[in-house]
Amino acid sequence: MTLDIGKHFRAANDWCVKNGTYRAGWPNCHQATYQDPQRTVYGHFLLKQDVVDWRDVPASEYNAKDIRTRFTGAHDYARRNGYQHGYPNFHEANYGKGVVYGTFLIKPGTCEWRDVPAKELGLGTGDPSKIPMENWFRGASDYASKHNYAAAMPNGHYANYGLGYVCGVFLFPKGKAEWRDIRGRELGLPEPIPRVPDPKTKTTVPNIVGLLSSQASQAIMAAKLRTGYVLNGTGEIRSDLLRVKGQDPTAGTSVDEGTSVNYSVELAQQQQGVKSVLLVNRHQQGRSVEVFLWDSAVGNWSNKGMLNFGASTTLSLASGRLYQVVAVDRGLINCTDGRPENVSCQRFSWGARGDSGGVQVTLNVP
Repeated sequence: MTLDIGKHFRAANDWCVKNGTYRAGWPNCHQATYQDPQRTVYGHFLLKQDVVDWRDVPASEYNAKDIRTRFTGAHDYARRNGYQHGYPNFHEANYGKGVVYGTFLIKPGTCEWRDVPAKELGLGTGDPSKIPMENWFRGASDYASKHNYAAAMPNGHYANYGLGYVCGVFLFPKGKAEWRDIRGRELGLPEPIPRVPDPKTKTTVPNIVGLLSSQASQAIMAAKLRTGYVLNGTGEIRSDLLRVKGQDPTAGTSVDEGTSVNYSVELAQQQQGVKSVLLVNRHQQGRSVEVFLWDSAVGNWSNKGMLNFGASTTLSLASGRLYQVVAVDRGLINCTDGRPENVSCQRFSWGARGDSGGVQVTLNVP
C-alpha cells in the first residue's frame, strides 16, 4: 500500500505543535509494533528551535507538480533565501492572497548535503522519480543509521552523471536531530490490529542463516511464520543477491504460528569498488575548475587544486571509505562562495566506494 505521505507530514507537524519541545519533525516512513499487535509506532526525526525556522511560502514559489516536486520546490526556495535546506509540512491555506504552503527552513551549518547513489537508498538502478517518496525517506533513514548520522532527508532532486542515478540527501549529525517512535494514536494515524494466530498452535523456527533472502522467505512461509523486519544496509534490493547473516528468533525456537522472523542480510557476492579516478576537464566553456575530494574517514573536504581546461588529474581511493568528487566552477550563476557543498558551484559531482583492488574509472568534467 502506498503511504499518504502528506498526511504523515501534517501529523508530524501537528504533534510537534502540541508537544511544545520540538519546532519541526518529519516521518522516516518506518513503522513497527515491536511484538505488540495492538500498538503501532511510527518513526520520526525531530528538530528543535535553534535548527529550523517556519514560513508560509506562496505556492507559486514551489512550482510543484507532484509529491516529489513539492520537496524540490521547498528545497530550492530555501536555497534562494539563504537557508541550507527546506521541506514542506504539507499544510496549506489561502488567506485571501493566494495559496501558501507551510515550509520549514533549515538554518545554515545544521546538516550536510550528499549525492547518494539511488541503489544505496534501496531505489534500484532505474529512474528514481518513478519510486514513491516514502521509499526515498526510508532509504535515507537507513543510510543515515549505517553511516553514523542522527537523521537524513532526501530533497527530491536526482541526477545521472553517467555512472547511475544519484539522489540529493541531507544528513544531520548527532546533536542536530533526534529520533523517536511515536504512537499512531498520538499522531491521529491508525494502529491496525492484525489477526492474532492461535497461541496454542506452535511451530519451530527454521535455520535461514546462509540462505539467499529469496529462499529465506520461502522457508519462513513453509514453517507458517511471517517475515518481519529485514535489516539491509547494502543498498541492494534484489533478494536473490542477498544472503542471510543473522536471524531472530534463533533456529530451533518453538513459537506460535504467525510469529515474525526478523533477519539481517549481506551481499552474497561483494561488489567491487573504485581504486582511482582519472578526472579530465572537458568544460564546455573552456574554464578551469577547482577539484575537491570528500573522504568518509576524514569527514571533510580536501582541496586537490585547480584543473585547467584539457588537463587531467588522478585521485587514488582507499578501501573501505566512501568518496565524493566535486569540480567547482566559480563562473556558474549564484556561485558566491566556491564551496564544494554549494550545489550552485558544482560543475560536476560523483561518488563511489573506495577499493584498492577495484577498477579505475575515467570521468569528464562537462
